[in-house]
Amino acid sequence: ADYAVGNLETPLAGGPNYSGYPAFNSPDALAYDAKDAGFDLLSTANNHCRDKGLDGLYRTLDVLDEAGLAHVGTYRSQAERDENSGIYVADVGGISVAFLSYTYGLNGFQLSSDTMYAANLFNLDYYTTLSQPNKALMETDLAAARALDTDLIAVMIHWGVEYQDTQNSYQKSLAEFLVGQGADLVLGGHPHVLQPYETVTATGWDGTERQGFVCYSLGNFLSNQQELETKTTAILDLELTKDAQGETTVTGVSYTPYYMIHRDGAPVGQRRYLVNIHEAMAESAPPPTRSCKMLLPTVTRFSALRTIPRFLERKLGKELSAKLRFASTKLRRCLVDWFCSVYRKKKTDRSPKRGAICFFKGFFP
Repeated sequence: ADYAVGNLETPLAGGPNYSGYPAFNSPDALAYDAKDAGFDLLSTANNHCRDKGLDGLYRTLDVLDEAGLAHVGTYRSQAERDENSGIYVADVGGISVAFLSYTYGLNGFQLSSDTMYAANLFNLDYYTTLSQPNKALMETDLAAARALDTDLIAVMIHWGVEYQDTQNSYQKSLAEFLVGQGADLVLGGHPHVLQPYETVTATGWDGTERQGFVCYSLGNFLSNQQELETKTTAILDLELTKDAQGETTVTGVSYTPYYMIHRDGAPVGQRRYLVNIHEAMAESAPPPTRSCKMLLPTVTRFSALRTIPRFLERKLGKELSAKLRFASTKLRRCLVDWFCSVYRKKKTDRSPKRGAICFFKGFFP
């Protein structure tokens, strides 16, 4: 992978008092394991980033620094926030990408006027009604991103209504605003269930028409939530191409559905596994019936993925078959929220530069 990005939806505030919902706190090992797994950049702006106070927020960034992981979305000082306007620029296989990160709020917590630098908040009323976007802040940040003259601008954003499988009007209007201000990629999280992706057309800051790729939500990836929709996810692959004229575009979109298996009786470290649904169905399911053959081609939108786990449970039993549960070569463990990896293709001086970006959502203690 050229580059890997995820959303870390938990503080690393130090032990021994680790905790889950509603105020998260995870071991430092999470950062080091994420680094070992190949991650390069973590988004830290989400509704749980202040769960353990500002000291926990600051310590999280210290741990990420120690682990060798870059981060974007939360900051330890005004000076750190002011550097590049809080933007992180990554070299993604020869393609430069400016990453910004925002959250709708902090679960009701309020920052003091002299610590507003700590988290990128896209709502003015972030601790009350969550309905007034801070467009002035985002306009300023995206103008700064455009001034960096990167090939692409990506906005990672924590938004939407939990457990709703369709984007709402606020998400759509905000997506159009972000694309109009220069975002080429808008990558959403927070609803815990899958929501669609689409190409959004908007009027740009300069009056021209422009387009951006928007994924509203990729649902959970690894979590402790029990409902079927919260255990269903996908890895989204975006191919980026920079042509000979220096123009960079998204030239390919695909995804792979995954299903999270809970094994609460297993030893610590083995209780949550991710199964590649296509591989599991091919290797572990009974010989395909006519209905099974008809089901596979329907996986063309995120909403269709919800039928896959139901098929597995119906065919293999509610807890799935032993072979599926223990097919270790097909199981993956993930430690962060949603993942981006960019795969480098062999290039020459004259050939276009290309990469494939994968995004998935899911670390939720």
